[in-house]
Amino acid sequence: MRAKRILCTLIAVMMTAAVFGVHVTVAEAEEITEVTAVTEIDPAALAVAGSPVNCPSFTTTSPGSAAVDNSLVFWERNGMESSPEIFYEGTWKLWAAVVIDGTNPMDTLSDSVKLTVNGKPWILDTVSHRSGDDPCEVAWFICPDVFTVTGGPLTFTKDVNWDIGQSVRGVPIPSFNVSAGAGGGKKPYKFTKHFGPSWISVSEDGTVSGTNSSYGINQMLGIQVTDDNGDTAVITLDVALTKKDDREDIGYVEISWPTLPGMLHAGQTVSSSGQSVIYPDTVKIQTGYWTKYDPETGEFPKIEDGETFGPGAYQFHLSVYADGEKYLMTAPELSVNTEPWILFEAWHSFGKEGADFTSDVYTICQSVPTVTVSGVTPPVSGSPLTTAGLSVSTEGAYVGSAHWTKYDPGTGTFVVCDGDEPQASETYYLELDIKAKELYAFDSAVHVRVGEYEPPTVQTTYMEDDRLFVRCPVQKADASEALYVVTAGGLNVRAAASGTSQRVGGLVFGDGCRALAQSGEWVYIKHGDLTGWVLRQYLALTYSEDTAIKPEYYTVTAGALNVRSGPSTDYPRIGGYTEGKKVLITGRINPGTENEWLVTDYLGELGFMMAKYAQGESAEEDNSIVKFSLDFSFPEDPSGAIHCCISTADSVTLTDDNFYLDEGGILCSLIYPDDAMNFRSLTEADITVPEETGLRILEIVPSADGSITLRFVASDFELAYSFTEGAGASWTKGSGKDLQITVKRNIDDSRTFGLFDGIYMDGTEVDPACYTAVEGSLNAVIGSSYLESLSAGEHVLEVRFSDGLKAVTAFKVILPPAGGGTQPATGVGSFSGLYMLLSLFALMAAVSAGIERRRGAKR
Repeated sequence: MRAKRILCTLIAVMMTAAVFGVHVTVAEAEEITEVTAVTEIDPAALAVAGSPVNCPSFTTTSPGSAAVDNSLVFWERNGMESSPEIFYEGTWKLWAAVVIDGTNPMDTLSDSVKLTVNGKPWILDTVSHRSGDDPCEVAWFICPDVFTVTGGPLTFTKDVNWDIGQSVRGVPIPSFNVSAGAGGGKKPYKFTKHFGPSWISVSEDGTVSGTNSSYGINQMLGIQVTDDNGDTAVITLDVALTKKDDREDIGYVEISWPTLPGMLHAGQTVSSSGQSVIYPDTVKIQTGYWTKYDPETGEFPKIEDGETFGPGAYQFHLSVYADGEKYLMTAPELSVNTEPWILFEAWHSFGKEGADFTSDVYTICQSVPTVTVSGVTPPVSGSPLTTAGLSVSTEGAYVGSAHWTKYDPGTGTFVVCDGDEPQASETYYLELDIKAKELYAFDSAVHVRVGEYEPPTVQTTYMEDDRLFVRCPVQKADASEALYVVTAGGLNVRAAASGTSQRVGGLVFGDGCRALAQSGEWVYIKHGDLTGWVLRQYLALTYSEDTAIKPEYYTVTAGALNVRSGPSTDYPRIGGYTEGKKVLITGRINPGTENEWLVTDYLGELGFMMAKYAQGESAEEDNSIVKFSLDFSFPEDPSGAIHCCISTADSVTLTDDNFYLDEGGILCSLIYPDDAMNFRSLTEADITVPEETGLRILEIVPSADGSITLRFVASDFELAYSFTEGAGASWTKGSGKDLQITVKRNIDDSRTFGLFDGIYMDGTEVDPACYTAVEGSLNAVIGSSYLESLSAGEHVLEVRFSDGLKAVTAFKVILPPAGGGTQPATGVGSFSGLYMLLSLFALMAAVSAGIERRRGAKR
């Protein structure tokens, strides 16, 4: 047969050469009869109880294309097809495969090929030659040595041949014995049925038998072994039963979920409960959960109950079942609140006939109740009308288009006049097309504010769920190109020329800014990328960007000092100061010279005076520190807003918008100083919180713009650290195991690792080389080598932090029991453990199947 196969291959090659005019020289086929290999590690040194199942690596020393394939070397225990990870008690054999990988079509293995390893011949089991599915030549060999492993912990390994295939009702299954899978521990062993079909029995010696008396549901059989120490281990077998043709097929399920419609809104709490079966009453609900679309992965990951619905796409997954001995679910239909749902999969398991369904995608939009337009540049004489810088500060909306218009009485329409220079006699309107972002929708009573203007000045002329069209007349301002420096400790920049207008940013003492326009007591300024309105009284004129300084006070030393319109005596006098007058200086020209001039804001006009007739001092006085009391009024409903939050001082006004919960769930108040007020030196002693609120200040966080954030906790709150893993732990000498500990902070846990200051045992610091510590609260692993140095008995384990606090727990070091260590319980006590075992055995089966394809005729 082998000669025929070689001849056919040669004929095919020569015919191809003839057709395409190719000259082929055919080499004589080589039949490989001898293969030699060496391995550095003796297999007997590997087969030690409790050691990982590792395979030796082979190096082929014989010439030719046949070689030992190290990926096809494996151990076999007690003659069973299994893939254990640890050497358990039993009889072990080592298998290896010699392979010609198909790239050498003219070579073939002899049917009696030999393999010699380290000078010792191995036993040939099977040889498989090339086929249409597999172009390789493979010969399987068994090491002539049999390796007997004794001792070690109790183990119970499944043989896949023990799975019970489809059986016939009323006919006994062939009995078999599973005792070969047990090893280690202390004999004798006792076998029992742990769970499974009632008609299957397991004798004490491990014999499985029974007569099928059930219907057609696939089930599982759990078999437990117990050794003389009382330790246990469990294996799980598949049981495939017969079908029962007269079971009723459930084709339709109807479910009511009254709370679903009210739940599907942004801000509502996620809940997977509340369903009830209307028809038929034989169907039960097994599980249900929500998922949310992730645009980055394109998938719907699960979300947990108790979270909050936000803008996004959601689906619900519902699983129902019926008694599998009486009912089928071939392809059922489901309706929830009369709406049809999608069948994902019909299934049968553990005596149940079930089906999984998914809802349609529910798209939830966030309601937008208010829209605030900022960056409004008013019509300024001498400058063209512009819409640059317009933006919507409200999340979920944006400006689609914007135009300046004026009314044409001749046509009765509004005419676009972008880029025109404003005329004094005209009224100009800002027209905005405002759009909602994806997954947002405008509230039917949306409140639109444009700069300082609100309804009815802001006229909403068109509205849809995702679009607003508004028109707003805006006051004309006078152009200005003045340069200013800020004289206040903190200065709010607002969206419009009004103290109640939205704050869009802040300036601090000494900041420079350029005026664009002025309207009454308000100046429209630009500072970097920030534009907005500020009060003129907290600004002082300066000469140029090159000569500007932070404001300083100079005291006039001459009897009388002229103030001129320019930095020279050639400029006309615009006023003067007398001796002893303190003057605020905003710039210096020719500093350090005899011709140095000082710049000042002289009654709203740029003034210059000679420096040699004045003496300077710092003007940045910290005399605007605010002390205030917060007056809280909380709602009865925890979800409601905080009301009447007002200050008892003139310097700060709080509204609901000032309060929020940060990422850690802590109540915070963001406070901006009113114009010219300074919070930089504020301490907890400066703030009074009413006792009836039950709150105290945890922390004051200042910002560069002069604002502060107050973080509150309950009055009786005590900051603490605690062990969430490793509390009261014990450790056995000689176990070789490390100790895992986790410590959390009861507030702001994200700061725990940054404050970590060391681990102490009985008051003595543990060398950091003896442990590793990583973020995620504080996760630390103390090495076994250090733990071995501790004496047996009670110890005190501390984790200390740089804020002066620590977490403390008792820690015990124990000696191993006489005669050996304790054995871990391996029994399966829940379905979750069962599922984990099933997953493990599925992986083992996949590996075994891959080996089976190579071994071919061996089985």
